[in-house]
Amino acid sequence: MFESVGTKVESIFSRLRAEFRISWHSTRMSSRFKSVLCFTATLFLATTVGYSEKQYGWLFSVTDEGKPVLQFKVDRKASAEERDYSLESLKTALAEYREADTQEHLKGLSLFEFLKSPKIQKELFQHYKKNHPELLAAAMKSGGNMHNPKVIPLRKELLTALRNTPTFLEMKRLLSEVDLQIKDTSFEKFWIEKDDKGAFLRFFFFLWVELEESEAEAKDDE
Repeated sequence: MFESVGTKVESIFSRLRAEFRISWHSTRMSSRFKSVLCFTATLFLATTVGYSEKQYGWLFSVTDEGKPVLQFKVDRKASAEERDYSLESLKTALAEYREADTQEHLKGLSLFEFLKSPKIQKELFQHYKKNHPELLAAAMKSGGNMHNPKVIPLRKELLTALRNTPTFLEMKRLLSEVDLQIKDTSFEKFWIEKDDKGAFLRFFFFLWVELEESEAEAKDDE
């Protein structure tokens, strides 16, 4: 059985900090050095869960705070039609993480590149079209940039729209199968990308999903 990922990551950070006698929050701890620490922890996590050779799809990594997360990476060598955005790959990654018996549950999902999925983009567009047709029409006629007053109303509705997409609801179901649930969802940026003729391409934004143990699992641990 594998050691707790969180415990091992803490151990890595502690040893390096002790070696260099620098506090994590010290002004002497440069962002570059923090990156080195996180890279070291990520290598351990990837090796533990068996993802060291994988370069795209759902990948395990560690945040600057030492939290284990899953992030989605697009296969840039594949054509748009060949890229795999299916949730089956997420299901597999979650199962592999659980089977590793890390004892430390995943803390989050980084979904920026996953949002390039034509399916979820279509679902978002259809949600806006059904529930906010006037707002969508006004935003589409605008320049579409982040600070455009016609785009801001769509941005305010984004999380509600996203949470009601079939893709997001299925993601929640898959997380529940491994005793995880969504604690919080946040995003940065938001604008509309169009082609040279002004036709819709996609909604551009960064998305972060914070995870926690399901209530039933948390009670079992008490």
